[in-house]
Amino acid sequence: MPRHARRVADSTVQHVASRFLDREYRFVDDLDRATYIRHVVSVAKRGDCALLSYALMSTHVHLGVVAGSAPMARFFHPLHTRFAIAWHARHGGLGPVFASRPSSWHVPAARVARLIAYHHRNPVDAGVVEKPEDSRWTSHRYYLRLEPPPAWLNVERGLELCGFADTRAGRRHFGEFVREIVFDDPPWSAESRETSTHFASVAQAQITASTALAQFVAEGRGFESDVRQRRRPAHPTRRDFVRFALERGVTCVAIARLLNVTPPAIAHIARPNV
Repeated sequence: MPRHARRVADSTVQHVASRFLDREYRFVDDLDRATYIRHVVSVAKRGDCALLSYALMSTHVHLGVVAGSAPMARFFHPLHTRFAIAWHARHGGLGPVFASRPSSWHVPAARVARLIAYHHRNPVDAGVVEKPEDSRWTSHRYYLRLEPPPAWLNVERGLELCGFADTRAGRRHFGEFVREIVFDDPPWSAESRETSTHFASVAQAQITASTALAQFVAEGRGFESDVRQRRRPAHPTRRDFVRFALERGVTCVAIARLLNVTPPAIAHIARPNV
């Protein structure tokens, strides 16, 4: 623990890692990273998990999350679906962007500081920058208050769980800790991997396409009287419903089956500029 750490209660902090397909560079530039963050913000408004830290590397994503009561699949499934749609809209192509579902490990309170330091040191250890504060790919600059933290990033709680005060001196000690720590082992335990608990049963965490349609109609948004009648896929009402369902974790395949169209047509309808 850091020198000035104070005892904190154990929490359900998770280290979540998501890798891109075939270890490809899917964060091509900062615009791709900004797009991912934009969808993080949008999806986080619907959930009850708190985001503590992140590292957006070219081939993978690390997030520090305090889990809420809802399965985290409700957060990550729509997040990654929406990012994949936006990524293909910009770069072209179809198909998966992420290699698989995210992996998650429980991190005990005594090692949360090491976890966040691990995230913030990723660009340094990858040889991208010399100092953690030089990178804009992580949440480190927000922790040092070099930039105003966004509302969706819980810096105050992160510093508290790390054992540092949210003061000028506390942030200085935190920065020293991140620069000096030696990672002789990961901040998490391999035995604590919880992929199956949090992500494998996405079907349990998402509503069905028919339930999404019922909610959509109940909110007064309207829809074609016969949703199975094949029409021009980019019909505005249909497009609104597709995006509505994807945001709630319904898969493209399930929506396509309900609307009697192909999954690629659903991906096309959901594209931001269509």
